[in-house]
Amino acid sequence: MPLPTDRIPVQRDTDLNYLNTLAQRFGHVFYVTPGPAPFQNTAYWGPPVRLGIPQPALSVNVGPPTNVESVSFQYNALAPTMVLDVMQDSTLNQALPVITFASTRIPPLALMPALPFNLPNVRKSLLDDQPGLTIAQAYARAQAKTNASTDNVVTATGSLNALQYGDLLTPRGIVGLRGAGFSYDGLYYVKNVTHSIKKGEYKQSFTLTREGTGSLVPLVRP
Repeated sequence: MPLPTDRIPVQRDTDLNYLNTLAQRFGHVFYVTPGPAPFQNTAYWGPPVRLGIPQPALSVNVGPPTNVESVSFQYNALAPTMVLDVMQDSTLNQALPVITFASTRIPPLALMPALPFNLPNVRKSLLDDQPGLTIAQAYARAQAKTNASTDNVVTATGSLNALQYGDLLTPRGIVGLRGAGFSYDGLYYVKNVTHSIKKGEYKQSFTLTREGTGSLVPLVRP
């Protein structure tokens, strides 16, 4: 929190947009989930949750266990961004360098993350014009820019047969994918899920993301 003699934070727009703006500024997310008890909700504000036990595996072309009806992958090699800039510290009144060179998302999900593996051909960027920052604030926003740039290097989109899956794929967690080959098997962050329900049919469309190719786990748990 800033000192009142320095500045007083002012909220603009709705509460939801204000929280989302603060989250995006630092490469974080904000969302509300139901539970843990009836008539209760849980609000989360922070970095994407990539820890915990993976959800049941999404299976592609593996015979009877197959539950994914279609899946496609996109690799954006130009997404990773490093920050190389100089800023004027508001308290020291000195020009100081601001440099980021890696994502701090934990744990890593890819064996070959695009940012270090594409060096030196990685996009360099300046820090967004933010006058009046301290060096710590500038580094926090620069690191957020680098983190967010690596989140969607590999994007997997597809359709899941929830009846065959035997469960519901939930967003904002991790899930294993198998049967797609070494480059795209492994763990992913579930970015979003949509539901399509008809009589006798339940399908889910999903979007998975991670920072590069290659699996870090020797085996994807079914």
